[in-house]
Formats: sequence, structure tokens, C-alpha cells
Amino acid sequence: MDINLLKSTLFLTPCYLGFCLLFWDGPEDNRMALNLENPQARTGKSSIIDTLGSESLAGLIVKHNLIFEETFEGNNPLDLVRRQFAEKHSFQTVTAPVFNGEKSGKFELRYGDKRATKNGLRSEILFPTQDHNERWYSFAVYFPSEGYQKDTDSSTELVSQWHQPGLGTPSASLRIRNDKLYFRVGNDNRKGPSHLDHFHLGNVPKDCWQEFVFHFVHSNGPDGLIEIWQNGKQVVNRKGGNMYSGASPSWKIGIYKAVWANRATEVALRIVYFDNIRMGNENASFGEMVTEFQN
Repeated sequence: MDINLLKSTLFLTPCYLGFCLLFWDGPEDNRMALNLENPQARTGKSSIIDTLGSESLAGLIVKHNLIFEETFEGNNPLDLVRRQFAEKHSFQTVTAPVFNGEKSGKFELRYGDKRATKNGLRSEILFPTQDHNERWYSFAVYFPSEGYQKDTDSSTELVSQWHQPGLGTPSASLRIRNDKLYFRVGNDNRKGPSHLDHFHLGNVPKDCWQEFVFHFVHSNGPDGLIEIWQNGKQVVNRKGGNMYSGASPSWKIGIYKAVWANRATEVALRIVYFDNIRMGNENASFGEMVTEFQN
């Protein structure tokens, strides 16, 4: 058995798979059929592994706490998450730039695109609601200087968010405003966005890969926790409520620019590349969420 192929395989626990099946009932996705009758027929990164032979266990021991991993090296990338892509250019796999391996995922949004959902212009992927309050998340992201030019508009753009349906602005999100990168979080949606905590992470890094790791204990109360690392350096360590009272949040990544649904800004194009997208369960660790090879 090819260990390298297995290392790039998406792993789903039976519980998570059950959530995926329920999740596919929504009408607003561009989805591919989930072949549960013959999972071996689906090759590459997006295969489902029901059982692992003993010869594979040694090579996968450091990956056993991953619920999801997408490296874009396989034939059917992102086929087990909801894809909110309205246009042909909204998503494609490319061979440059890449963080690791031979491919990455290119997310593109243009002013004038059709709405992927009723709530705004986006090129995003959406994961099912969490079934445990503790989770790990990570990805590598690349902002090209040609394709992600500075927009001085007062509105924000989201590249990652933890969203609770029907409760307004996301309780936690990685955002960009005026070419500045920041993380915003709070646990009370009644006071408005200005009352959420802001962690400023500097200028948007252009033409280089950045790897982010997020460790959440999702909670509306004092037992909540968020830890964030950027390129191996911890940049946020926040205790306390990080979600609104209600259902657990769903993770989204991509590009969402809400203002374009109503008016133009000084830019008309947003391109973001992602690679090595991972979700870890409550037993995961920082070491399992980062990529051994660093550019």
C-alpha cells in the first residue's frame, strides 16, 4: 500500500460522516456524488478509508486525530464539503503557487459574480456543524499581490469564519480591512460587531505562504478557549466565550466580500490560494496540524 497516497487521504470518523450525510440536504451547494457503495472507486485525496491495513498504520500514526485533510493532490478535491461557488472561475486546482506537494486550491471572487448563496458574494467551502466543543483547524494561505490589491473601503472581507446560522455576524472570524489582517471574536451578538474582541495581525502578507493553526474550545461561557499560531508562532491565546448562545458553529474558509452584493469598491478581484486544509478532533495536537515541509 502506498503510504504517501494514504497520508494525503481525507479521513472521516463514522460520526463525522453521519453529519456530512445530513448536511448534504441543503439546496445551495455545488456538490459531487458521494460514492458510499464503492469508496475504493474514488481515487486520490478524497477517498474514504473504512479500514486500514496493518501495513498502513505505522505511516499514519501521527495522523489518527485528523477528521479532514485536503491537500488538493487527488482527483476530486473538496468533494465532501459544501462548495459555495457560483461561477466557473470561483475555484480550481493549480500547480503554482503551492505550499507543499504539486497542487493548491485557487479561490476567486469578482465583483459582479452571481451570488453563491442568498446572503452575499462568496467563494467558500462550508463544513458541517461540530459535534464536539473542542476542535483544531489549520490551513496554509497565499495572497498574491496581483489579485489581492489593497482596498481602502471601510468594509471587511473574511477568509475564515466560524458561523452560527441565523445569529448574524460570525462569532469568530479571520478578516481583512484596508489591507490589514485581524481576528475577531465574541460571545454576544446583541451588542453589535464593535463589542467583539479584535486581535490585529499586521499587514496582509503578499506573495508568500502563511500557515495558520487554530485550537478552539467552542463555548459561550468562561470555559471557552482560542489559541492561534501563525507560521509556528502563537499570536492569540484567549480564554472566555467565543460563540453565541445557540447551535455550535460551522467552519468556513475561502473569500467572502459582503459589500459587493450592494455596491462596488476600488478593487474588483479577489484571489486567494489555500493548501493543506485540516480539521482535528479533540485529541489532536499542534504537531498534527502543521506541515513538516515549510517554504
